Amino acid sequence: MILVNIVATVVNYGKTDQSGFAVASLIASIFAYGIFANYKNDPQNAPTYAVWLSTGSGVIGLILLISGLSQ
Repeated sequence: MILVNIVATVVNYGKTDQSGFAVASLIASIFAYGIFANYKNDPQNAPTYAVWLSTGSGVIGLILLISGLSQ
């Protein structure tokens, strides 16, 4: 999902106010990846908030990508 958020950030850069949301979603995605990297050997014990953060930032990244490409 980091790649989706990077592309969404690049597509929305300087166009609208959505660029700030794209950057925030990218930071959240990188943060979630860092949490999951700590649970590489036992992913079942990863915290629930990390799963929600990863999923939410991915969905928001996709929405921002579609929105940025349509402008």
